[in-house]
Amino acid sequence: MNIYEQVKSKFILPNAFEDWRSYRTQITERILSIALHDLHMSEHKTMAILGAGQCNDINLTECLNYYDYITLIDEDSAAMEEAFQNISQELQNRIIIKHATLDGIISNDIESMCQNILEYVKKRGLFLSKEEYLTYVTEQLMIIKSLLYTNPEQLHSILPPKSYNLIVCLGVHSQLLSGLSYCLEILDYNISQQLYQGTYSGMDIYHRILTDMLNSIIPILNQSIFDSSKGSIMIGCEYDDKHPIAGAYTSILDIRDRIHDHAAPANTNEQYNMTEEHLLWNFHSVNHITYDMLIQTISVTV
Repeated sequence: MNIYEQVKSKFILPNAFEDWRSYRTQITERILSIALHDLHMSEHKTMAILGAGQCNDINLTECLNYYDYITLIDEDSAAMEEAFQNISQELQNRIIIKHATLDGIISNDIESMCQNILEYVKKRGLFLSKEEYLTYVTEQLMIIKSLLYTNPEQLHSILPPKSYNLIVCLGVHSQLLSGLSYCLEILDYNISQQLYQGTYSGMDIYHRILTDMLNSIIPILNQSIFDSSKGSIMIGCEYDDKHPIAGAYTSILDIRDRIHDHAAPANTNEQYNMTEEHLLWNFHSVNHITYDMLIQTISVTV
């Protein structure tokens, strides 16, 4: 198993469906409330779920009572297939699965980066200085950074403009670069132990680059979400005002800025209205991990 697959396995929570029962019920109730409010908007209503995974946080069957088609979007095809198989066969033809990355970076890119670093270290061995190692890893990370989407149009094949009555994106912004970050941490720790007796780490530098990457991609992703919506948007991010969570806090502020910018008259016919509420997400009961999720629900009217 390569490093990325090891990291990916750590994100699998076997008890998620049961642990998230209350959270799933509350999220689904809010989705259905939006659907009832927007009954007049179109004859055929469509919904998209970004970072859908296994859909442990949304009851797809209930949502299909109100939406004609639901599109699941994620890079993890196996997880989406499991969500698909968990609904009845008569409803499955109303589920659309899109295998896609939301930031431009795919798992193969991260796997290649890890392999390049390991081969470089193996080739140089004990002759590799700390400075040379840091320089090489930073160069590899910058290559990954160059793969990020740089404008919302690059996401149009995934999120076509004015396509969905509701777009739901829950717990995604904090996870955009988490796999990449964990891979770097594993590599950094192991190589530091093997070559430098645990006296060296470049994670502060890597985290600064990762933060810059998040600050770059999140406004682009959010803009594409707004572009693709023709009705409502629901974005959920982990909220911690004392210890802001990377990606999540950036998105919360970005969404608030967008709503504020549209509060005053502008050269657009669109008007945004937003409500915010907090829900408790019992993320991992065994490890006693819970999140205060800030749910930002935006209605887009013309």
